[in-house]
Amino acid sequence: MNYKRILTKSGGVNSSPSKRIDYIDLVKGIAIIGVVWSHTVHPQWYNVTYINALFFFLSGFFFKEEPFPKFLNKKFKTIIIPFIFFYLLSYPFRIIFNLWDFRTLSNFDWECIFDIFDVASRSDYLFVNVPLWFIFCLFMMQLIYWCMNKITPEKYRTVIYLIITAIIILWNDEIKNYPTIFMINNAVQWLPYFIIGNLFGLKLSHFLSNYKSNYIIILATLIAFIGLQAIPCDIPAYFFLKAILFFICIMSFFAYFNENKSKICSIIRTLGVSTLFILCIHILIQIPFQRALMKIFGQREVFTGYIDVTLTLLIIYLLIPIVNRYVPWAVGKKK
Repeated sequence: MNYKRILTKSGGVNSSPSKRIDYIDLVKGIAIIGVVWSHTVHPQWYNVTYINALFFFLSGFFFKEEPFPKFLNKKFKTIIIPFIFFYLLSYPFRIIFNLWDFRTLSNFDWECIFDIFDVASRSDYLFVNVPLWFIFCLFMMQLIYWCMNKITPEKYRTVIYLIITAIIILWNDEIKNYPTIFMINNAVQWLPYFIIGNLFGLKLSHFLSNYKSNYIIILATLIAFIGLQAIPCDIPAYFFLKAILFFICIMSFFAYFNENKSKICSIIRTLGVSTLFILCIHILIQIPFQRALMKIFGQREVFTGYIDVTLTLLIIYLLIPIVNRYVPWAVGKKK
């Protein structure tokens, strides 16, 4: 889908089909590679939380305010159907993986298919396919945001939403640890990134794509991020500030490659426009590679991570055109 920018009176943004922001797809492509890397057989040396926050931030860019039936119909096709399809597809895979690991099904949790109905505080409880938590959480988040827009006068939204953002950040730990059904707590916990993305994201992305001295922004935000990262602090507001600096830094960097036609940018761009498919399928492809690599090398190494992520993304890259052509509905797309 392509997009154009429509500013609301409140300073927020609605989006409608027009011109796609090319370098945002590059950012998404790099981010989804980071997600796949975080699940590979390798030492865990970076915080994937920043990437989760980045995806919620970017999702806010293109949220479109529209009548509820149209909104729900669109989200059902683009989020719920892919979620259900890959959720059900993952169940037999989990049975096979259990047989592979233990040579028996006596220890298999046959009721794990109903995990989605659990009342839980964690986001990673969908045993059949853990990364699917993001998809359902995003749906709940957008549903909450639609309701917020419905009850909040447009001219007051920016101020009210910034206050809501501050409140959620202040009570972040309490919200995160409060058990709910359907990941409502997680949707609220991550909502500040979506709000900031919707209020300011498109304006920021257009500014960066037209600004001629992005290296100044890159250098300033990178220095600030590294400086803040060096100071030990677990306050949610502190992490939020670091995350926003990280987002601006990475967006400023990739703005230099806007409309770049090189092969590597083309590959990353393809991954960037297929993030939903990659998020849903990568763990099912990775697990066999992980088992084989651990059997061969016996331990987690950086190079085993490189092998794992390369093979996984190669297979996914080859599958993307096939899925888009024959089962586009499974990834929320039209023919």
